[in-house]
Amino acid sequence: MAGYTIAKRDSIDKAIATARVDTETKLTALNEQKLKALKDTITAHETREQGASDYLFKGFSVFGTLKQDQVSRPTLIMGQSIQQTAAQLPPATALAQAKVFKDLQTELDETKVSTEVLKAQYEKELGIARAEGEAKTKALVELDIKVKIIEAEKTKVLGRALTTERTLQAAKDEIQNKQLFDKTKEAEEAKSVQAIKLKMAAIVGGLALLCLAGAIWSPIMKTKFGLAAGVLSLAAVAIFYVEGWMVAVALGVGLLALVAWAAKNHYIESKSASNVYRAIQSIKDTAKDDYDRVLKPALTTWQTVYDKKTGQPVPDKATINHVDEILMTSGDK
Repeated sequence: MAGYTIAKRDSIDKAIATARVDTETKLTALNEQKLKALKDTITAHETREQGASDYLFKGFSVFGTLKQDQVSRPTLIMGQSIQQTAAQLPPATALAQAKVFKDLQTELDETKVSTEVLKAQYEKELGIARAEGEAKTKALVELDIKVKIIEAEKTKVLGRALTTERTLQAAKDEIQNKQLFDKTKEAEEAKSVQAIKLKMAAIVGGLALLCLAGAIWSPIMKTKFGLAAGVLSLAAVAIFYVEGWMVAVALGVGLLALVAWAAKNHYIESKSASNVYRAIQSIKDTAKDDYDRVLKPALTTWQTVYDKKTGQPVPDKATINHVDEILMTSGDK
């Protein structure tokens, strides 16, 4: 039972360790996914900011070419906003700056492109920029949702892990509590058995002392009293070493001895009874007058029972038939 309990507890410990490893594996995978999503989010923000800076550079450059005494108040306000925005963004890329300077050579020269054509071009470019902005915003929203989904999955994994560990720990605690209860019960039983052994040893020891006193002062059976005192003294000591299996073996041996004794006595009794039956039959065959005068009345008396309903004596047919069967088996009838 103790081995089974230890094996069961070890099995639960292994299950707890396996569950923890599985949880750590899942959390590691989810953390890696979250880290990638966060990196993608940062990259998306940087890309959007860089795109905004590249688009803003053209306005920033044009405002810088204006002379202060020629700038109207609305233009001044617009330029201030452009400069403040540029201060919050990274510098435009070299490629974007080169393109802006090249485009301005045409766009600032009214002889090269008319205002109407420029407005149409700007409208088209604005549509492209808006589409890019919407795509970048959508990507950021999706990344944010992805991060939230990963966080929710982490919460579920931790919740399931906590529930599993609590369940397994509860099963382990139950086994440990039962084991502690069994040990306490065994200790109490051992204490109780020890107390019984002490009482029995005291009784047997007292008898040994009485026998020893008899061996010393009794005028008769000194040897028998001395032998009994020695046997009882050994028994008083042996009581403390007797265990349950010893008692079971002793009972088993005693039962076998009792069965053997009963079988032997039955055999002797059966053989003796058969011999008596045969002897009586021999007298009946060789000295019938003596049999009828002496034995038959006695046999009739002993082989008679009383009817339960009438109370009258009737022959005991079972006994008579049994005797006849024995005689026929032995060949005497």
